[in-house]
Amino acid sequence: MGRVDEVRKHYNSSDFFDTAANILFYVLALSAILLATVQQKEIKEIASTLFIVMVVLYFIVRYIPTLFFLPNAEKIRRKQLLSNSFSLPLVHETTQDYYNNPFPPSVVRLGANTLESSLFSQRILSKMLIFERTKVTTFFILWAGALAYKSISQEVIIIISQSIFSTEVIVRWINMELLRLKCREVYNDLYNFFLTKQDKSLQAPALVLDSFSSYECAKAAASIILTTKIFEKINPEVIIEWENIKKQLNII
Repeated sequence: MGRVDEVRKHYNSSDFFDTAANILFYVLALSAILLATVQQKEIKEIASTLFIVMVVLYFIVRYIPTLFFLPNAEKIRRKQLLSNSFSLPLVHETTQDYYNNPFPPSVVRLGANTLESSLFSQRILSKMLIFERTKVTTFFILWAGALAYKSISQEVIIIISQSIFSTEVIVRWINMELLRLKCREVYNDLYNFFLTKQDKSLQAPALVLDSFSSYECAKAAASIILTTKIFEKINPEVIIEWENIKKQLNII
């Protein structure tokens, strides 16, 4: 039996709405700039009404996944992680070869599962950030160019400024950077935990639970949907990396 992840289906709705919101954002940004150049009053009134409808639609599409679908999917993923860690059927969905470590059901297994998850999250976010950093840089170049170019109307500059400092550009990028840093922090803490053999200490449960809660809280605060396509693309190489890490930490 190959790798199975029955929890993944709960992220499909979030993926769909996130993609739709990203597309709609660029449509809105372009429409706003075009609207600013329209001179005919009647056409501008009709276009403005349509633009308002699109803005409301964008708001709904953007926040449906972060308020409803994503928290539910993350809750199921968290329960499945705990199910695997302690061999308890907290949810009926199962995974096969999703978590890979030899520990029996225990807090230590939870630590190893969280270590693996934080590793994969880091790698996925690093790939996602290539696009996000490029997007932010491009918007700032356009903004600087608009400010420097005297003939561009003030209305267009305002629109570009609003686009840059919206949740779709700056805030999304910052959240992604902070989540990657938090995942790296959790990974480093758990790496040191296993490296120094603290899994055999009396403090082990508290240390593991602290890292687990930090990881889950960071994901909830960021509300970032990790791209499935990137996960599937990098999965083989990160699996090899994880196997090497297990050897280094003597997790065999």
